[in-house]
Amino acid sequence: MSTHNFSTEDLAKSLLDKLDRSNIFPPLLNNPETFISTLSNLSLLRPRRPPNAFLLCRKNVQEEAKRKGNCNMRVISKVTGVLWKDASPDEKKVYEKLANRVHEIHYKKISKNTKSTTRSPYLSQNKEITTSNPYPVPASFSTSYSPITFGQVSNLGDYTLSIEGE
Repeated sequence: MSTHNFSTEDLAKSLLDKLDRSNIFPPLLNNPETFISTLSNLSLLRPRRPPNAFLLCRKNVQEEAKRKGNCNMRVISKVTGVLWKDASPDEKKVYEKLANRVHEIHYKKISKNTKSTTRSPYLSQNKEITTSNPYPVPASFSTSYSPITFGQVSNLGDYTLSIEGE
């Protein structure tokens, strides 16, 4: 039995040959609402950023690759990079317009939800956080800084440190 070790480059070339570029440029997935993540309690505290034009292109490449039977994310990322690099400015502009629309909808949704919902009661309380030191320092130990120079003897409680000069 032989095993094949294909590089990411080989797999990317193979997938690139299989993909239908007309489903990627212009984008087959072009509804901005589908690219906005759902809001949960956690995402209200720190919402995700909306995807940029390249990530929207990657999502379209991923869907097209899924139709062709390849779901390896490394290969999909590699193919997306090649396609994006080779895309014309007009093809990229379509994705940039879509990304701007997703951005607008995303921030409208975030601003609407943060105004209408209240934050967690835990976060709204001003609780003072106290910590205790698991390794207490003896009161006789001085924590003030005093530089030690060569030839000087310093007394640190029960310990004596002697640094001899030249």
